[in-house]
Amino acid sequence: MLFVLPDKFKMYIPFEELSSDARIWIYQSDKILSASDVNEIEVAGKNFVSEWTAHQQTLHASFAVFHSLFLVLAVDENVNDASGCSIDKSVHFIRNIEQRFNLNLFNRLNVAYTDNGNTSVKPVKEFMDFYVNHQAKADVRIFNNLISTKKQLKDEWLIDAAASWLAPRLSSSPKATS
Repeated sequence: MLFVLPDKFKMYIPFEELSSDARIWIYQSDKILSASDVNEIEVAGKNFVSEWTAHQQTLHASFAVFHSLFLVLAVDENVNDASGCSIDKSVHFIRNIEQRFNLNLFNRLNVAYTDNGNTSVKPVKEFMDFYVNHQAKADVRIFNNLISTKKQLKDEWLIDAAASWLAPRLSSSPKATS
């Protein structure tokens, strides 16, 4: 059965239908979200992007929650570019989500990672201690939230911790060198 979005979602584009060069913004939660929170946030995100504009031009945009941890906004800038004002609107939307769900979505000192398929988030120091003491380091992969396109989300988002921005700190950790 074909699902048709109501008119209020007319500018919402399903994430998988966006071009691979669509611009993305990743907001990482400081905690794993419950299924009901994910559902509510996804509805709010779809409502937001369905009305998101730049210079009175509708944006072909999407919103998704991945791994019950990441809120991802995306815009197909082949149609219309996101502007400073539209980006400000998106930040305001994300701040409202933070308040509504008691989250911190702007703390860049947390590391999200997978270990044997389980996703977790920890402050950098705790992650470093975990990694240094972990027996199977090759199983630990971190999310690289510095990426900026949908293609990078697919190909470069989840990377080995040893190849990440944390690599120099991990190899210079006291236990790593002993």
